[in-house]
Amino acid sequence: MPYENLDIHLGRTIKLDVESLTAKIVDARRGGYCYEMNSLFAHVLEQCGFSLTRHLGRVRLGDPVNPRPATHMVLHVADCAVDVGFGSATPLAPVPLGGSVTVGGWTWSTDRVVSPEGEDVWAMRCNDALLYTWSDERRHPVDYVTPNHFSSTHPMSVFVVNATVQRSLPDVQRTLAGLELIERFPDGRIDQRTIPLSEYAPTLRELGLDLPPPDLAALSALLGT
Repeated sequence: MPYENLDIHLGRTIKLDVESLTAKIVDARRGGYCYEMNSLFAHVLEQCGFSLTRHLGRVRLGDPVNPRPATHMVLHVADCAVDVGFGSATPLAPVPLGGSVTVGGWTWSTDRVVSPEGEDVWAMRCNDALLYTWSDERRHPVDYVTPNHFSSTHPMSVFVVNATVQRSLPDVQRTLAGLELIERFPDGRIDQRTIPLSEYAPTLRELGLDLPPPDLAALSALLGT
């Protein structure tokens, strides 16, 4: 299931109730961003009998010092951090709290740190990159309504600025932001190029997303302007 925010750019409201998430991600074979992916996964885990806690974190990737709003959803299950919604760097397995897990060429790890805001928090890393931090405070499904609204509607939100599809794989982390295709490899190599509009639909399919023709036409029109 790819990480994607295309419904925002198609003018649709991002809904977090289980029925809407199931219809989108399971029935329509779409993806979503962290609130959608992790909310649905949390429901599945709870239906399977797992005990979990929900948390909110601050994304640090790209700027580990200056605080950004606490807008990332992460789960704790059986002394592990579980996250199926962090874009191209999504952990591909549960990450032990205070430990690490390696899948392919990537190693995800967590440790306790003091945040730039002076808080004692958990930190998630992928290889040497700090992805995000989060506090121990338990959150509930209703607590994601406000950050979801900000993330999907505010003009300063990165999700509003870029139509993005991402996929985390054992050998490469792929991001399609608009028409910019970025591929990151475990050895640190980064390949980046602008694809022509004619390659947009095939690239989406490579990332696991086969949109219906009306949606594809609407996005192509936006990207072609």
